[in-house]
Amino acid sequence: MGQNMHAEVSDIAMHAILLTQTLIRVGEAKNPGPPPEPGLTLGAINPTGLMRKASSFSQLPSSDRAIWGICETHLSPVGIRKFKNELRFADKTMNLHHGAPAPYRSQALTAVGGTHVGTAFVTNLPSRKLQMHCTPEQWNLARCTMNTFLCGDSWVHGAVIYGHSHKAYSTEVRQATDQLLAIATMHVVQNLRGPRFIMGDFNQEGQMLQQPQMWERLGWREVQTLQRERYGDEIAKTCKNATTKDFIWVSPEMIQFFRKAEIIHHVSPDHGALLAHFSDPGQDVHVHLWRMPKQLPWEECSGELGCADYVLPPESSPEQCCVHIAQTLEDRLHANLQHQAKTGLLPMQRGRCQTKTTRKLLNHARPLKASRHGELIPEFQGNNLQHQRWFTQVRRLESLAKLYRAQPWNSSQHVHATREWRAILKSNWFWQFP
Repeated sequence: MGQNMHAEVSDIAMHAILLTQTLIRVGEAKNPGPPPEPGLTLGAINPTGLMRKASSFSQLPSSDRAIWGICETHLSPVGIRKFKNELRFADKTMNLHHGAPAPYRSQALTAVGGTHVGTAFVTNLPSRKLQMHCTPEQWNLARCTMNTFLCGDSWVHGAVIYGHSHKAYSTEVRQATDQLLAIATMHVVQNLRGPRFIMGDFNQEGQMLQQPQMWERLGWREVQTLQRERYGDEIAKTCKNATTKDFIWVSPEMIQFFRKAEIIHHVSPDHGALLAHFSDPGQDVHVHLWRMPKQLPWEECSGELGCADYVLPPESSPEQCCVHIAQTLEDRLHANLQHQAKTGLLPMQRGRCQTKTTRKLLNHARPLKASRHGELIPEFQGNNLQHQRWFTQVRRLESLAKLYRAQPWNSSQHVHATREWRAILKSNWFWQFP
């Protein structure tokens, strides 16, 4: 009797345990916390070779949008293809955007590995390369990459730089690293606007270089400096726990979104991963424009402009007086042109002294795609909507000219040429070339 009762009690206990396991989900709270706040994470990482390390990005704390700037990838042309496949298997949301491939360490046919150079971005954001104006020698060093990233509704421009490491403290090597940083200064700091960053392993301490001092004078800040100013944290060592040579510099437009910076040491034995977290920088994509009338066509005038009535209204303010004088000048010039049977002044050429405030408009400008081999390379690198439209038309015309030179056409080329010409004719700015 006792044995049967003991067996029944054991069965009841076992059923209770099984029932509890089916009702309780291990590791999940009854009231789970809020999801992570949306934002952007920038990371400067030197993994000392990127091959077979695709899974490490999922181990880093980040926001829902992340941009990892990688130095010393060691990726040769074959290595780039292999790592893209590895990254696709590890995380389908991440993509590799590489710079110049690293030269092979060996000339053997079976060689895969590259030398200890190479830069790249790994990100889950849409991205395109920025057009770089540098010499082939500077590009083939594989120490500089520039991209722009679509974060929400705004473009975030950035560069990753890997400084020279051999005899890093010599004057010649320090100057060579400064020359690399000067390329980023010209493209990212001087020519572009909006949220921007420059990151990487410079292989130099910050105070030893000239370019970062220029960035600081222009309002840029390094994220560890921001962390110290806001929260009182000391600047941490990033290179072998001895020196600080990994940096993330951000523009004034990015500083307003800054949350915090941190160092993660489990990614690489030599360099800590420097991370900077920001709130969403893609919310406000408006620009404030000050209307400026177009230039007056003085070269088309002939003879005198005629008499002017500069009698100002009584008790008028200085602003009203300026408007009256400007309107009188524009009217005289308009009458002179019409006297010659010309159109006269256009509305866009009128309105001097009447603009008192800026207008808040949606920013439609976006960076141009980098030119492919053999295509026209734009000299202007800034964000300008009119330049973007004109250069897009130039590229269409250039593509159409190549198609005409490739005759006789097949059916796909004929369709392509027809669509290209239709796009040229339907663009609103087709007849607006200077």
